Amino acid sequence: MTESMVPAIPGNRRRSGNSIIELTFMMPWLLFLFVGVFDFGFYAYALIATQNAARAAAVHNSISKTTATDPDGSGCQIAIFELKTAAYGRAMTSCAAPPLQVVSTLAKDSNNNDAANVVVTYQSAVLIPIPGLLPGQVTIKGAAQMMVNPSADF
Repeated sequence: MTESMVPAIPGNRRRSGNSIIELTFMMPWLLFLFVGVFDFGFYAYALIATQNAARAAAVHNSISKTTATDPDGSGCQIAIFELKTAAYGRAMTSCAAPPLQVVSTLAKDSNNNDAANVVVTYQSAVLIPIPGLLPGQVTIKGAAQMMVNPSADF
């Protein structure tokens, strides 16, 4: 039997082009989803690193009342060290201007004890913006408060 003599079976036609067309229609959505997940991962990591930086600086600054205000900038250096991996290659050398600002003050906690209060403000790297969802760059604030060592008088 020749090929022209083979009877056509319904539903058994070749459909090789359908998957290419479906992939073409879905590609913008898949790309959009990938960019959103990629950006959100960086933002989540920056959020965690900012909070860790605030906590580490607060622990360091809670040594005494004098260090609670971070007069020598060592708490700032700790925050810089904690945020190095979230900086994505940006050099951070000071804590007075964006992308990193660290403010440490002596405050009172809920039990009226002296406490080191640290607020870290970090401006993330510019990533791919998604209009209406992800702005491309976010400013994150992390705060921590730690009771000052009551036995330290220096």
